[in-house]
Amino acid sequence: METIVNEIAEILKSESHFIAKEKALVIYLANLIREIITMAFEQIDDDLIGEYKKQGYQIEKKNDRKLLTVFGEIQFRRRRYIKEGESSVYALDVFLGLKSHDRYSHLLKRNVAELASKMTYRNSEKAIELLTSFTMSHRKINRLVLQVGEEIKSQQTAEERYDERKDKKRRPSAIYIEGDGIQIKGQKKNQLEIYRFQVCEGSRPVGKNRRQLKNYHEFVSLSRKQALKETQEYLANTYRLEKTIVISNSDGGSGFEKNVFEELAGNCRRHEFFLDAYHVNRKIKERLSNFKDLQPYLMEAIWQAYSWDKVVVALDTAASLLVDEQDTEKNRESLRLLENYLTRNWKWLQPFEQRNLAGIQKCIGTCESNHRVYSYRMKRQGRYWTKSGAEAMVRVISSIKNKEIEQCLMTDYAPAEPEDALKKRCQQALRNTTSKRWNRFEEHVGIQYGHVTGKEKTSTGMGKLIRGLCS
Repeated sequence: METIVNEIAEILKSESHFIAKEKALVIYLANLIREIITMAFEQIDDDLIGEYKKQGYQIEKKNDRKLLTVFGEIQFRRRRYIKEGESSVYALDVFLGLKSHDRYSHLLKRNVAELASKMTYRNSEKAIELLTSFTMSHRKINRLVLQVGEEIKSQQTAEERYDERKDKKRRPSAIYIEGDGIQIKGQKKNQLEIYRFQVCEGSRPVGKNRRQLKNYHEFVSLSRKQALKETQEYLANTYRLEKTIVISNSDGGSGFEKNVFEELAGNCRRHEFFLDAYHVNRKIKERLSNFKDLQPYLMEAIWQAYSWDKVVVALDTAASLLVDEQDTEKNRESLRLLENYLTRNWKWLQPFEQRNLAGIQKCIGTCESNHRVYSYRMKRQGRYWTKSGAEAMVRVISSIKNKEIEQCLMTDYAPAEPEDALKKRCQQALRNTTSKRWNRFEEHVGIQYGHVTGKEKTSTGMGKLIRGLCS
């Protein structure tokens, strides 16, 4: 310790200004930490010799390995063990939980992935350069996020992820399910859709003007079927809904209709579906853009009075104002579409207070605000995404919001076979069993008899065979 203190003192004395002193100190301490960790790794490798020899393993050789950690790059040597009938193994790698091709430590992967979920890859590169003793290019960060996203997805979609759950299924008085989609820009001018479902049990105050959702969990994917499947499995393995009121809320768009939420609610006590007020109000503002004075009246007729007569009065008033330059085909069509929209969804616009839900907390309409973490990261500054890159990023963000990113990176469930791959494999098996190759019909003609006449020419093959048999 005295030697280290003396070396630090010499470094501080040798530099001329404070920033240079601190930079030199950071480099020295980083090198010191890496050296200490290397020594600790090799000591653990020595301690594991006896344990593995008891299991019948023999030491074959020592190999070097490099690992990038939050302290920087560490290079160490460890023993390789062999055993007849078994695959070779590095005891230290098993102890550290490292796979054969892992280049980064678990904590580094977790931290870089979370950093990249908040800012661009280039900004993440700069942050790592400024705040750590090593550097990572934005391309390496991109590849690491793809790797982490794939690992998280494999754990979130694994079939046995609920097998070891020991806590009893919850039976809340009410749960709230919401769903919505987010469009982002894909490559080659394509649009990608992010599908989100969220589940909670209400909200609680965490500050003067702030509330937090209770037992919040969300499911996100670029595949609506996959997001829906994960939501269904979570609900089935977490809740018993026989005595629970399920309250659902969405904009009613494709993939988020009432029947989708009825399927999620399953055998619940009661299901109440709401059309999201934010999207309804946006629709009203869009269709009545030329009549801003009528917009508050129409919204009040829906959300306060819930009176179809007042809605008709507002629509008739708008129609009567279509005169002179306002009387265009576009304006008439907008009014017609708005009336059809409200007529079609009127049942789902009934306010919460008028649905006989006494004692049940009003906690709907939070889905849109929970979009922000995705839209801020993935839609700003004209960003374009590949499908794999977008899927990896939404998996990282959702695992952070669900507070399960570390669990996903530490567990090693076998990933479930993708639904499309399973369907394709079953179809191929069916084709094989019904194909002509395996089911070719040939008529049976019985045993064929033949004999040698003895009249064949001696120069032919048959003649030579006869001579050979008769000689």
